[in-house]
Formats: sequence, structure tokens, C-alpha cells
Amino acid sequence: MKQHILEFKHICFKYRSNSELLFDHLDMTLKTGEVVGILGGSGSGKTTLTEILLERLKPTCQDFQIYEDGQLVTHQKPRWSYVPQQNLLRDYLKVSEIFTVYGDSYLKTLSKSDRQERIQSVVQDLGLSEFWHKQVSQLSGGAKATR
Repeated sequence: MKQHILEFKHICFKYRSNSELLFDHLDMTLKTGEVVGILGGSGSGKTTLTEILLERLKPTCQDFQIYEDGQLVTHQKPRWSYVPQQNLLRDYLKVSEIFTVYGDSYLKTLSKSDRQERIQSVVQDLGLSEFWHKQVSQLSGGAKATR
């Protein structure tokens, strides 16, 4: 599997109701295949940082940039996601069924064959091909065993 690198440069964030910056020019590098934990006390900014990394929340610094494999990201639609701490997968579903449901929901503008091709590409990139026909309950330790 090819390793990809996401770099987030100059993450700054300040809530309107607060005069202090929560983050001040924070840089972060993430690599495929790595497990990343964001640790901190309640109110320390873990969720805020995650929302910024997923491009659901805009940082307050004008010089904020995202690089994917060394190239500046200029797209408007996020192309990455994360696995939340809480397992949202249903134990009785097969991995293939979970991807199909999400693909049907989030890739509905693609033709059925393009959607299936995209799903297979993601499954392969994530190293989940061997789990394709297994139920989540059959995986050691639940969904977390899949990376």
C-alpha cells in the first residue's frame, strides 16, 4: 500500500467568545497506516482540532494550508475521514455491506459501476480486502482491528 502524507500548516483557532487563541500556528503531519490519538483534558481543543483537520471548521489564520503528498490542496471537498472513538458499525453487518451503505449515501452522484470501483479502491487502500465478506463481529476486537 502506498503511503500518503497529509500536512496541516499554521493551524490557528480562536472562538469568537474568547480573546485567546486555542491553537497558534500548530503544524501537524499524518501518514497513512498510522494510528493517531489526540489527547487532552476536557475543553483543551481535541474536538475543535479534529473538526479543523476534517475541514468542517475553518481555522482563523490566513496562512493555514493543507498539503497532500507535498502538493498544496486546493479542493473544496474533503477527501479524508476518521474513525471516531465510538464504534458506529453494526456487528451483524458485513464489511462489504457497510461500505455499500456509505457509498450509496455519499457517492450517489456516481454511476453504480463508478461507485463500486471507488469503494473497492478505498477498501484496498485501507487494507480491508481480506475482511470484505466478514461480519464486523468476526473481526478481532471489532472494527478497530481493521486499522
